[in-house]
Amino acid sequence: FFFVLSTTMSVSAQRLPLLHGSCDVDDSQLQAAFGTQAPEDNVHHYRQWSATYDQDVADYGYLSPLHSVEALRMHFCNLNGRVLDVGCGTGLVGELLKHYPAFTHVEGADICKEMLAKAASKKLYSDLFRADLTKRIGVEDGAYNAIICVGTFTLGHVGRDALCELLRCTAVGGIVVVSVNAGVWFDEEYEGYLKTLQDADVCTILEMKKVTLIRQPYNEGFIVTLRRA
Repeated sequence: FFFVLSTTMSVSAQRLPLLHGSCDVDDSQLQAAFGTQAPEDNVHHYRQWSATYDQDVADYGYLSPLHSVEALRMHFCNLNGRVLDVGCGTGLVGELLKHYPAFTHVEGADICKEMLAKAASKKLYSDLFRADLTKRIGVEDGAYNAIICVGTFTLGHVGRDALCELLRCTAVGGIVVVSVNAGVWFDEEYEGYLKTLQDADVCTILEMKKVTLIRQPYNEGFIVTLRRA
């Protein structure tokens, strides 16, 4: 597998509509999200944040969706297969995938119905449903050819064990792309955990890439790409 240290986007990612970032932002909503402790806290927080979420993350310069979609495009060849965007929120990943018509069947899942309502209003997904990634979600084993999960493996959200649930829902040979906040990456020893999953023939690590997830306030993290074994 590849371990890439990079804080720049590839040329193809730069063609996507960039989120600009601001030098003077109110990051109170972001910090509150990082401070949540339980799924019900997340639901409550994102319910009240849903109205301004898109503008706020644009002000932050939220790059994680760009990097994650680029990784999916690089490694996923079955472009007419079923794709699930887990933690889809208001549909930022869906908005990027719509630039590539080959992604014809993209579904979204999120814990917060108000965020799902925002995503539904954009008409980006073939289906949307509620899901709590701290539990087994209502998806059959191997149901999707690819899963992308952005902004969920972070402070105050889900732990590394949720990777196994994403892999369960992915067909053999399918691709899983996740973004992981640097803080939890090191605290929860993600690299070692991923290698354990690989050694157990659960998945193959295709890439672990260090990137800038948010411009302001500055946050680093990793984009991880796995192939289901």
